Amino acid sequence: MERYHSHLLYKNIGPEGQKKLSSSTITIVGIGAIGSIAAEVLSRAGVGKLILIDRDYVELSNLQRQFLYTEKDIGKAKANAAYKRLRDINHNTKVVSKPISLYYKNVQEIGSPNIILCCTDNILSRLLINDYSLKNNIPCIIGGAVADKGFMYVVEGRPCF
Repeated sequence: MERYHSHLLYKNIGPEGQKKLSSSTITIVGIGAIGSIAAEVLSRAGVGKLILIDRDYVELSNLQRQFLYTEKDIGKAKANAAYKRLRDINHNTKVVSKPISLYYKNVQEIGSPNIILCCTDNILSRLLINDYSLKNNIPCIIGGAVADKGFMYVVEGRPCF
């Protein structure tokens, strides 16, 4: 627990919160700019399991904003490159890589996490994830950014797109 010493001292997390983090599963759909930052922060925080879903490949133009990747990752599936980097960051976090395109026939690949992070830039995927979240009663945080504007929306209960 030395790794999480600051969390243990922080009253809003403490030992109970850290135990909850280490037993949590989070699915991240879209491991680009927002998703890669979220994945790294969650791994460093000690989340127990991360499921990474992304169909895309690392490109040179990604490197200035997608911090998990390096030049050595160009051409590799983002989910697989992120998996490798996150294992180097925190071997205690179980990481599952799914380099797939998410659609209605395989949406169950999201699993049954505690939270879904929707970080994709594809509106059809967002709608699909929103429906899955509502149907399975899983809280979903949707994030996006365009140019210098960003947004975040939490789907919990009945509100939806």
